Amino acid sequence: MPTGDRIGTAGEQGSPLLTDTHVHLNLKAYRKDRTEAIARAKAGGVGFIINVGFDLDTGRESIALAREHEFIRASVGLHPHGASEMDDDTFAQLSELASHASVVAVGETGLDYFYDNSPRPVQQQALQRQLQLARRHGRPLVVHNRDSEADMARLLAAETSGVRLVLHAFTGAPALL
Repeated sequence: MPTGDRIGTAGEQGSPLLTDTHVHLNLKAYRKDRTEAIARAKAGGVGFIINVGFDLDTGRESIALAREHEFIRASVGLHPHGASEMDDDTFAQLSELASHASVVAVGETGLDYFYDNSPRPVQQQALQRQLQLARRHGRPLVVHNRDSEADMARLLAAETSGVRLVLHAFTGAPALL
């Protein structure tokens, strides 16, 4: 978060500001009423919105949206469904995107064994690389976990030293949490 931003401080009326940590306002479903959706969020007391990217294109779109609205921030990453796209070039582009001033998190990344759209070892490797990216840029990691508890617990226990996490799509047991 850029210097001076305070998430969770009192709003103008003395009420706490809310932060929506996971939206995809750049997606097609919001094209017709994006402006109205953003206005409704603001009117409803949302002080910050984090628009989450899940591939290179949506990461760029998230940054563009953050440039347009001072209370929107971006997250950039590669979702486990697209983990097969993670190569050195993609990683380099993600790293460049993560350095943008409006980017406050890396991800959405993680493991999704329910759909298995990418092979499990590939998902694990993509998650590990994005953990490194979050650590390098000092950003939290937005973690998607679906039906992958044992591997998720193992990877997070081994790799997350010094990295803050935002758990999203969490299907694990309280012990994993």
